[in-house]
Amino acid sequence: MRREFGKRVALNAPIQGAAADIIKIAMIAVYKELKKQKMKSRLILQVHDELIIETSCDEVSEVEKILLRCMMGAAELSVPLEIDLHTGRSLYETK
Repeated sequence: MRREFGKRVALNAPIQGAAADIIKIAMIAVYKELKKQKMKSRLILQVHDELIIETSCDEVSEVEKILLRCMMGAAELSVPLEIDLHTGRSLYETK
C-alpha cells in the first residue's frame, strides 16, 4: 500500500504543478488585460483552478471574452484547454 501511494504521489505531483503554473499564467494575463482596458472589473480571488472576477454589469460580455482568451491561451498543449464560465450576482448563484 505504501509503495502504491508513493507511485500515485509521484505521478500526480507534476500534473498538479503544471496545472498550478497554468492558472497563474492565466491569472496574470487576465489581470493585465483588465488593467490595460481600464475596466472597472477586478480579479479578486483564485480558488484552485478558478478565477473569481467582480464585474460591473455593463462589462460582463467583455470580461467573458477576456477570460476565454486568456485562460484558454495560457498554455500550448497537445489537447485544448477548455473552461467553464459562469456568472451570477453572487458566488452562490454561479454554481
